[in-house]
Amino acid sequence: MNFVAIDFETANERRDSACAIGWADVRDNQIVDVGEVLIRPRELRFEYMNVQIHGIREEDVLDQPFFSELWPDIWTKLQGRLVVAHNASFDMSVLRGSLFSNQVVVPRLPYLCSMKISRRAWPDLPSHGLGYLAELHAIALQHHNAASDAQAAAELLLQAGRELQQNDAPTLAKSLGVSIGEVISHDKWKPSSEKPIR
Repeated sequence: MNFVAIDFETANERRDSACAIGWADVRDNQIVDVGEVLIRPRELRFEYMNVQIHGIREEDVLDQPFFSELWPDIWTKLQGRLVVAHNASFDMSVLRGSLFSNQVVVPRLPYLCSMKISRRAWPDLPSHGLGYLAELHAIALQHHNAASDAQAAAELLLQAGRELQQNDAPTLAKSLGVSIGEVISHDKWKPSSEKPIR
């Protein structure tokens, strides 16, 4: 499999308030790079609930770059790749919101939701949240650390591929009835969706 998994953390309820992005780069079924960078949101407002979830505070990002400054490096990781995220609708909305807010052209980008893959690969589980799945599959996870969440999402897709003997993420998705989504613009996208089970 070849793809890059990402995860965003946000400062508040707004989708353009990204304060961290993590990634896990998968090449030939191996995770070859994992990383995270902090981001200074344009509106420096951290909600208590968000801080309780991820532990990132205003003072942690005061000297960090804005999303627009980080985008060239982020784009080198995403360009030409299939992007994976757990509950991808959230992460893709943060990506679109952050690009639009920072006046960066939103690129077309294919993406796949590892939560939807997990629901189809392991349909009888009581939960398909990242924390539960990571514990079940013995995947090390520091939940709501962006790098750790991205790595866990990558590990889950690789695990599903191993169990179902699928060595290609789009083929795995198709076999499970999960479509690949696409970011089109800041206000237009095609979701990664599940076909009804008959």
